[in-house]
Order: sequence, then C-alpha cells, then structure tokens
Amino acid sequence: MPPSRFAIIDVETTGLSPGYDRILELAILVYDGEKILDTFTTLVNPQFRIPLQISRLTGITSAVAQEAPPFYEIARKVVELTEDCVLVGHQVRFDYAFLRAEFRRLGYDFRRRHICTLRMSRRYLPHLSSHSLEALCRYFGIDGHGAHHRAMGDAYRTLHLFRRLRRLTGAASEEKSGPTSPSRSDPLSREIGNAILPPALDREVLSRLPEETGIYFFYDAGGALLYIGKSNCIRRRVLGHFSGDLRSPKEAFLKAEVARIEYQITGSELIALLLESHLVKLYQPRYNRDQKMITAAYGLYQYLDKEGYLCLFLRPGREDGAFLIGFANRLEGQQFLERLIRTHELCQKRCGLHKTGGACFHYHLRRCRGACIGAEPPESYNRRVTAAIARVDYPYPDFAIIDRGRTEGERSVVLVEQGIYRGFGYLSVEEVEAGDREIFRRAIQPMPDHPDFRRIIARYL
Repeated sequence: MPPSRFAIIDVETTGLSPGYDRILELAILVYDGEKILDTFTTLVNPQFRIPLQISRLTGITSAVAQEAPPFYEIARKVVELTEDCVLVGHQVRFDYAFLRAEFRRLGYDFRRRHICTLRMSRRYLPHLSSHSLEALCRYFGIDGHGAHHRAMGDAYRTLHLFRRLRRLTGAASEEKSGPTSPSRSDPLSREIGNAILPPALDREVLSRLPEETGIYFFYDAGGALLYIGKSNCIRRRVLGHFSGDLRSPKEAFLKAEVARIEYQITGSELIALLLESHLVKLYQPRYNRDQKMITAAYGLYQYLDKEGYLCLFLRPGREDGAFLIGFANRLEGQQFLERLIRTHELCQKRCGLHKTGGACFHYHLRRCRGACIGAEPPESYNRRVTAAIARVDYPYPDFAIIDRGRTEGERSVVLVEQGIYRGFGYLSVEEVEAGDREIFRRAIQPMPDHPDFRRIIARYL
C-alpha cells in the first residue's frame, strides 16, 4: 500500500559528520497527504561550542543554543511524532543519518522508511540544471516560509515541494482512486525503496551488477571518475556504500555525486587488489584518498654503521620510495622487523629496536650472536642480514601465482621475475598445466612495480 502518513523533516547541524557533529535545530511536520496534522520545532543544545561558520550560516549562536534542551530531552517526542510515518526530506539521508547517530548515542536503534525529494526531482525533472531546494522552490514558485538554513522554514519548503512532486508522479490521484493491489509499483513506494541510492543513480544499474570478484568505478554526471574499489562481491560492496548510515562527509559527498557505475571482473582477489592499487595511482580519483598516497607511511631502510655492521631501521616513508619494503603504519613495520630478527637471529640493537650501550635483550636470551657488543664479526652478521633482506618481499626471486579465473575453464596468473612484479593475465587450464613459462609471459598484461604491489603480493603469500 502507498504510505499515508509522512513526517517532513529538516535538521540544521554543527557540521557534516554524524559521528562527530550534532543536531542544532530540528523541525517535523506530520502530514497525511492532504493536511498538516502536527508540527514540532526546537533548537537543540549540541553541548559544545558552535563553529563560527555555522553560526554565520544559520544565525544560531552558542549562547542561544545553550538555553535549548539537549537531544535526549526531545528524543521521545521525535519517536512519537514519527511513529508509523515515512520520513521525507531533501537529501533525506543526511537528516536521517544525524537522527540515527543522536539516537545511537542514547542506546536506541531509530529506524524509519524515508523518501528523498532530491532524488524524486532528479528522476522527474531531469532537465533542470540544479536540484537544490532553493532552485526547485524558484522553479515551482514556492515563496516565503521563513529563512533558508533554518529547520522549520526548510521543512515547509520541502513539504510544498513534496506536494508538487507527488502530482508529477501521479501518486496523489492513484491514492484517491484507490490502489488495486498492495504492490510496490506505485511511485511513492518505489521512491521509498530507492531512497538508499544516490539521487542521480537509477536502481536498474544495481540489478545489473555481478556478484563476482573484481573492481568497480563510480563516476559523476559529467563522466569524472570519483572512486575505485574492489570486492569479492561487487554488487554487495556497492550496495554497502549506499545502504549504511552516512557517517562521514566523504560518504555523503560521494553518494550525492555518483551517477554511473562500471565494473571489471577479475576472478582473483589478488588481481583485484593489485589492479585497484594500480588504477588509483594512475587516475587519482577524488575519493580514494588513502591509496593516492604513493609513498608508504613507514619504510624499512638499511645502512652500514661505522663499525661495519649492516643495520636495519624503521622511519616514515620517503617520496623516493627508497625503502626495502613499505608499511601502512609503524606497528605493522615493527612486527615485520621483529619476525626478521627472530627468524635470522639478528641483533635488536643493530635493528633499532633496543637502544642500549651494551648487549641487547636477545643476547641475554641467547637469541642474538653478539653483534651488539662486537662478539660476532660484521662479516658473518652481514651475511645473515643480506639473506634476510633477500626474503623481505618474496620467498623466491622467480615465481607465478595461479588462482581462479573469471570463468570455470580459466585461471589467473600473477608473475614475478628477478624479484620484480611483472603483471597479471589469464590462461586456460590446459595452458597452466603445461607449465611453459613463455606462455605465461605472453599472457601477462605488463604492469609497473611498486612497493605497494610488493606488499600486496607478500601479504597474499
């Protein structure tokens, strides 16, 4: 059945992040499709100082907000007013995410169905250059109702916009004549189902996404690449971007801009990881902030000290990538270095993990042969360090990793020669069983090597 009660909502907030920021003002209009049944509006005390730019935008100062009730004092009222209602808002996921976050802090799981008027306007008025609330109000001649960027004024504007959009969808007339079946085919029910999607994205796009391993690409309406991701199930991961609460400004902005999705099936998770990392570095999508950083956060380096010992140490990664291997953080690098020390009986002091003027701790446990105090000569110690370094990235200088392919009769191959990642490709089962290295080489799509790629392969192994 089409919904019969709506709660038109608008919130003003202290910022864009539901996880950190707070609701500053809230307005709710309970509407039955013909008339307003109830109204509620209040300032909310965020319980911290309001940023100056927010005060300038809304006119709400910290001094004024301090006199308002905190959210926990109005929470019950919000629950009661919205019970059995469908929430309606312009970019409703923003408002809904903030409500969910406020209730979550109180230990309550607040859930409501919702309709986005921004999404409806983009669906039914695609010719407009702007679908902001202000632009749509100008288009429909919706005037007055108080200041912009104040909750009640924007809630009333959203209500009048919603009424006009309902006329465009034909939902109002269908409800008056009465539905013939309790299906979800009516426009409003469809909008509720579509509410989790980006406003510019058609639901049919999701139905065509595969449940396969690979990478996916988000583009905006102008064709600019926004984001590259990878998953063992492309469809589920893409839905995950949109169906969860928008916990950060990045998620909100990304969702608002996505208009097209493409994908590439890889079959192999390893190839998906490698290809994602390579393409992010190549195209620098706006929302792939983490992988844009070509240098590792920390790197393992070596140097020869004045006594002739080959020493290892960790420090923040440099732009020239001159480390032996890179790490996402210091802890990851320290754990890796500790494994090298245990496996090859290296000296904690010579590896920078035990600062002492005498013997390292492992020497007293007989796990170090005495390089820390000169008991082991540099020549023999350096041979073990060199052997350890030779195994830093890969266990062998030349090898191929065979994994599942994109189809039943296909296998994927990742090739490393002379300790360098050469690329990936696909072979038939018969070609793999033949074991001809030249066939492997011909099948490979050449790729550049990079410390990040070596780390991905080493972790996989």
